[in-house]
Amino acid sequence: MTQIKTSSKRNTKQNVRKNTPNKALKRNVKRTNNALKKTSNKQSNKNKLFDIYLTILLMGLFFGVLMIVYFFPDHIIKLSTITKMILLIGIVLNLVALPLGFKKNKKGKTLISEIGTVFYILLNFFGGGVFITGLILMLNFAGRSTETHSEHYKFGGKDSHYRASSYSGVVYTLENNKNPEEVDHRWFQLKNISAITKKGFLEIKYSSGLFGIDVFEERGITSDINGSDYEKIPLIGSGY
Repeated sequence: MTQIKTSSKRNTKQNVRKNTPNKALKRNVKRTNNALKKTSNKQSNKNKLFDIYLTILLMGLFFGVLMIVYFFPDHIIKLSTITKMILLIGIVLNLVALPLGFKKNKKGKTLISEIGTVFYILLNFFGGGVFITGLILMLNFAGRSTETHSEHYKFGGKDSHYRASSYSGVVYTLENNKNPEEVDHRWFQLKNISAITKKGFLEIKYSSGLFGIDVFEERGITSDINGSDYEKIPLIGSGY
């Protein structure tokens, strides 16, 4: 009896020893799987955050370009000024607004570390800067005043910088022109030449925009600066 008990104890100990490594191995496998799951979840969250941020800024870039292209011709503003606005807004987004928003935001810090500082700055310039600039032009146009103010210019000769053919009209110079870059305002069809020669003055009407940027309304030719015999002349190729 004593021998039988002793042998059974030995078998039990051996079985325990055999099973112990298997249990430890299973635990290690479970821990590894859990760690991999956590890592994959974190990585997927980072990818989602990057995708969302990139999508928003690309949409901002797309709609911003559309708004600038559509509303820019109506505004009395230089292209260089538009470029400065985009740069200035991009700087504000990079140095002020977004860092303040991400100061206590783990997701923001994670985003910057994932996409890189340089790419992050470029996205803000070309996404946020372009969109906000386009939005300013749109709101300026939508909120413009119903009252207009006029500027009068005396016609000069034909502008030698623009060799317009008989199909595209004539571009004139204007004395003391404040906005020489606005070529459309002094570009006329051939049928208008006789009236321009007879009257001699150009009147351009503007309205004040919501943010103080002048918006073109219409133009016409007159015999004097008082506009007593004002004759409206639409821009070439426009609905004005």
